[in-house]
Amino acid sequence: MLPHVSGLRHRPVGVVLAGGRGQRIGGDKAIVSLAGRPLLSYPVRAMLGALDQVVVVAKPSTVLPALGDVAVWEEPEHPSHPLMGIAEALRRAAGGWVLVCAGDMPFVPVSLLASLASMASLASMASVASVASVASVADRGPDADPGLDSDVGRASASAPASAPAPAPASASAPAFVAASASGALQPLLGCYGPSCLEPLAAAAREAVAPARAVVEALGPVVVPVSDPRALFNVNSPEDLREAEALLASG
Repeated sequence: MLPHVSGLRHRPVGVVLAGGRGQRIGGDKAIVSLAGRPLLSYPVRAMLGALDQVVVVAKPSTVLPALGDVAVWEEPEHPSHPLMGIAEALRRAAGGWVLVCAGDMPFVPVSLLASLASMASLASMASVASVASVASVADRGPDADPGLDSDVGRASASAPASAPAPAPASASAPAFVAASASGALQPLLGCYGPSCLEPLAAAAREAVAPARAVVEALGPVVVPVSDPRALFNVNSPEDLREAEALLASG
């Protein structure tokens, strides 16, 4: 077995994205007050309910509220693109998966984040199992008897070498991304695997293509979300008032 396989982390890093400029809401969106709490604190709390390792990704100039033990990863100040934070998180995750959520989504449920995280964990484990399987065959050497069961040290020539079980279609997916009931992809709510780093980083550097188009081109598994409140994001003073009303109504 490859030495590093057993140490791979299957759980994604929880990442709350806070690098947006927040111009429509007057700037400093992360600290905008919603029912007496900073807006950013809502998705951070939800993410902490789903995963053990949680970070906030923001620009060096981003004004953030107190985050307790939650670490801050800084993305480049320029250019400004919605995918910059995801690319930076993937770079820092060093080959692991990341579960991202926009910092302006106060109603994202813990259960949805946990479900997305589980999908990524299964995909990660499937990938590791595939690597381990190849490594096991390679360790036997070119002259090894394919009928030899190395685990028990005896020949099993009477039984043909079994092929790997077909992996679920999602096992090889590069990402799992939430979508509204109408099918609109939500690029800032989903799990991204290490293979997404280069295309997302390139798109972020160019800062031209819309985030949704870039993520759609990755071929992610789309995860429909039926509750529109779960995907509600605060971009303007009107959105903030609506969020206040939703919180007040329970």
